[in-house]
Amino acid sequence: MQKKIGLVLFAAILAVAGSAAAQDGRFFIGAMAPQIKFGGSDFNGDNFFDLDSQFVFIPKVQTAWGWGLLLGYGEDDFDCDFYYMQSKHSASILTIPESADFSAIGINARWYVSDPGMIRVFLNAAFDFSSLTVTHAAVQSYEPYQEGNARFRGLGICGGCGLSITAFERLTFFAGMEFRWNIMGQVKGYEGEYQNTEDLDSTGFGFRLGTVFRF
Repeated sequence: MQKKIGLVLFAAILAVAGSAAAQDGRFFIGAMAPQIKFGGSDFNGDNFFDLDSQFVFIPKVQTAWGWGLLLGYGEDDFDCDFYYMQSKHSASILTIPESADFSAIGINARWYVSDPGMIRVFLNAAFDFSSLTVTHAAVQSYEPYQEGNARFRGLGICGGCGLSITAFERLTFFAGMEFRWNIMGQVKGYEGEYQNTEDLDSTGFGFRLGTVFRF
């Protein structure tokens, strides 16, 4: 559901900003390839939550590359964009192989700390609403022991730095490294509603590559 909402919101923002961009010339659209990591001790594949009549297992999630779309506005010394991204990961629960889908929708800002030119250095910070869906991670606690997908959701906070390369007048490539901190404090089994739980933290350094077209 979050994926559909994210894409719909992104399309709506793009439609509204398109007419304004034609007059201003500082808007941009782009695509990116983020690297998502779930480091730390919480997502270790060994623990679980007891949610009423279900056990929800906390997976161990492997690092993976994803894809994303972004729409933003920039001035001489900064850019700000809304983005949607998702990635597919290998995961495991008690050594049993599973898969996990991560998605996030948020806002990112880049501050350029070098003079205008073909190559510029930037600092960036991002904040997003994120979710993780894991296959076969929720199990009914009584017979017949039905199972289904489990969902975790929360917030993501990122900070990092990188390089921006303007290859052509309106086409820019960027590459950066960032530290990401996921805080997921709500869990949902294969049925029922989200429930507040203790926060599950994951941290890790990852890369974010992309390109934007200004118009």
